[in-house]
Amino acid sequence: MRNLLLGEHNSLQKRTLHIHKAFKKPDINGMFTPKTTNQILALRKKFTSQSVFGRSDIMYALDIKVFRASELLKEMREKYH
Repeated sequence: MRNLLLGEHNSLQKRTLHIHKAFKKPDINGMFTPKTTNQILALRKKFTSQSVFGRSDIMYALDIKVFRASELLKEMREKYH
């Protein structure tokens, strides 16, 4: 950051950000109904931890309607945070 702000020319070495520990997969057993748990597990298989997906992607992956995809996202957000 100092390089940009102060016009310095220091070499930027060892600047790798490790975020994999910040995004641990939660233990979803007992948090959701069996049907919702199965849908979440199916999403985990379809989308890797490095994927970004939205409601339309969920609808396509699980073959569900708009309302259920929205409810699934809402439920995952509420129970995970």
